[in-house]
Amino acid sequence: MKKNVAILITCHNRLQKTKKCLKSIYFQKNIKELNIEIFLVDDGSTDGTSQYIKENFPKIKLIQGDG
Repeated sequence: MKKNVAILITCHNRLQKTKKCLKSIYFQKNIKELNIEIFLVDDGSTDGTSQYIKENFPKIKLIQGDG
């Protein structure tokens, strides 16, 4: 039986760091043995973070903040 794991990430204008973080999560050795749900709070980023997440990681629950 797979374990359920929720991951909460917050960001504000940290697109490159957010990309690295997500890639490192998805490339974990035993990631397929887990049911993961990722929540990302984007607190008003103006660097394209939200758009990148929507286009490349559509399963991530994106929560928009207002900065």
